[in-house]
Amino acid sequence: MTTIAQNSNLKHKVHRRLKKSWRFIGWLILCILGLVALRHVLFYYTDLTLPLHSVYNVKSTFSVSEQQITRKLRKSETPFFIKGVHLDPVSGDGKMDQYLQLLAYAGDLNANTVVVDDLMEPAFYEAFQSYNSVSGQHLYLLQGIRLSDETYAGMQDAYDGGLLSLLVQRGKLAIDAVHGARRTAGYYYKTDVSADTLGYLVGQDWDSDLVLYTDYLYNDIAKQTNGQFVRAYDTAGAFDKLLAGVFDRLFAYETRKYGEQRLIGLANGQRTDPLFHDTSWSPGLNENLAHVNAEVLSAQGLVESGIFAAYHVDTAIVQTLSYDPTYNSAVDPQGQANPYYAYLAALKQYHVNLPVVLSSVSVSSARGVSGIDAVTQINRGGLNESEQASALLLCCQSAVDAGISGVCIESLVDNPLLRAWNSDGINDYDGTWLNAQDSEQSLGLIALESGAAESACIVDGDDSEWNDVPVVQSGDGFSLQLLSDEKYLNLLIKIPSYDMERDVVYIPFDITPESGTKVFETQNLTFDRDADFVLTINGSRRARLYVQEYYDRLLAYRGLDVFNKLSLSDPPMSDSGIFNTVRQLALRYGTADPAAEAFDSLADYCIGTDCIEVRIPWALLNFRNPAQGLIEGDLFTPDHKSISIDAIYVSMIVSKDNTLKTLSSQPYSLEKWTEGEFHLRKKAAYEAIADWFS
Repeated sequence: MTTIAQNSNLKHKVHRRLKKSWRFIGWLILCILGLVALRHVLFYYTDLTLPLHSVYNVKSTFSVSEQQITRKLRKSETPFFIKGVHLDPVSGDGKMDQYLQLLAYAGDLNANTVVVDDLMEPAFYEAFQSYNSVSGQHLYLLQGIRLSDETYAGMQDAYDGGLLSLLVQRGKLAIDAVHGARRTAGYYYKTDVSADTLGYLVGQDWDSDLVLYTDYLYNDIAKQTNGQFVRAYDTAGAFDKLLAGVFDRLFAYETRKYGEQRLIGLANGQRTDPLFHDTSWSPGLNENLAHVNAEVLSAQGLVESGIFAAYHVDTAIVQTLSYDPTYNSAVDPQGQANPYYAYLAALKQYHVNLPVVLSSVSVSSARGVSGIDAVTQINRGGLNESEQASALLLCCQSAVDAGISGVCIESLVDNPLLRAWNSDGINDYDGTWLNAQDSEQSLGLIALESGAAESACIVDGDDSEWNDVPVVQSGDGFSLQLLSDEKYLNLLIKIPSYDMERDVVYIPFDITPESGTKVFETQNLTFDRDADFVLTINGSRRARLYVQEYYDRLLAYRGLDVFNKLSLSDPPMSDSGIFNTVRQLALRYGTADPAAEAFDSLADYCIGTDCIEVRIPWALLNFRNPAQGLIEGDLFTPDHKSISIDAIYVSMIVSKDNTLKTLSSQPYSLEKWTEGEFHLRKKAAYEAIADWFS
């Protein structure tokens, strides 16, 4: 019995021990799973720096050596010249396919780098990896890290405004996205493109007031940045010391979390460059006193990759350089007067430790102009596509001659969301329409054209595409047809036995119901309906668009600058018979057919057999958003608002054989749309840059 009892007790003890062991093992497994889950949450859902890798054994494909960017290939390092092009986010369905198409264009351009200004959606990184895996044209990525304009709004002091933490937070998110290891509330970045990432570009064109005020406030405060990876020299300004802190934290984050490093560039613009300029051309004193200086950032021994200085130097700067005696008389190595080259050379000469990259250069082929260059005539807009190509080549060659380490073209495709300073607040941009008058919307190497597959109308004097377009008005053999698209209001004017030397055509437009006039005093014309605009065509020699002075945007918005008149305090009569010339370039004669040998992308009208084709940019007719039928309201009220219309009225008057023939005003119903339809067309600049990049 004792033996049986002892055996029973022994069994119970063994059972209890096993139970405890299994319980321990179970808890151990749960703890391990919990740690794995915690690690997963921390790794993919946060930007906490997990010290997973040593700071002393870091992988880096690209590095900085003797003011050059170098690439490691096997056991050797070779200089790497960045041949980049900017890609913008896409919209609509099939984003993966859209990005693949854009990347294919970039590859065919012979670019070696694509630049994105900010964090993209996951579809881009998936397309980027897919393209590089199957394409013979390998592309690297230069990932931008920047904050939105809204974030900067109201930020007077960079330290008090939390600029350091905001940029670091954004930078960590971009690093995780590049490594395919981040989930956010809206996206899951799971595609690792880090092996094909050249580096990160921190910042944008800085606000000169923010920089200057920050440096002033903290001038006597020791805001030293003695990071392990990046330090700022003692002579650095407070704003630069803050940026040194950003760089230090981003280098540390990628090193400790992934055991890798990429180049980090400091993005900057002319307004806050480290140079001193002749203040006679500077738009504001702050823009000559505020400096952001990559040269004061010192990479420490733990940095295996490096730092470079990046500058956004587009052709808008040339209008100021051309008035600065430091640059306006400078000559490039080709013997050409070239202030653009002189400025780039000055930047390169200033940076004695860092490579300098031209991170953004652009030339506009828009009809509208937002800057004039008095030396090279590379105006900001007003250049046709052939002239755009030549100007871009000049800028690129100037960068090489100045010793710059890379050139990035902005951008691959025209962007309908961009706006120039002289369009800001005047037009409503939502991506549904194109403004030929805005210089910033036509910076691309590839044109964004109206129509899903082809444009509804090509101004070339051939009226064959008008066969199915309804006639708005007709009589005595004359007729007028109108056709809307995402960029222009197109007209076909038919005149029998048209005499280019003698016949004059007048097309009055009634756009707004709030003003207008029935007389055009200087032309001795009367209309059957109040007119706001009058288009006049006198053969191929002269064409003008006139606007009744009460509906003249230029008079209302910039009356003091242009007309020396305080318009709001002394407005014209709402039914004034005075018309002003619409000053955004005279109408230009030529063929707008890209397939024609004489193609002129800025052509406004063309004369064919007894017909005239005309295209008028919507903005010239005071449309704020043609997709919604929004136009300017009463311009001379302090709080004037846009109004919506459903139709415009047009008539036609022809001076022929010394007599006036008139067709009465008729309505043209506006076609409205919620989504614009566009297609892509390579410009001359695309082929020119492809040859230069090769």
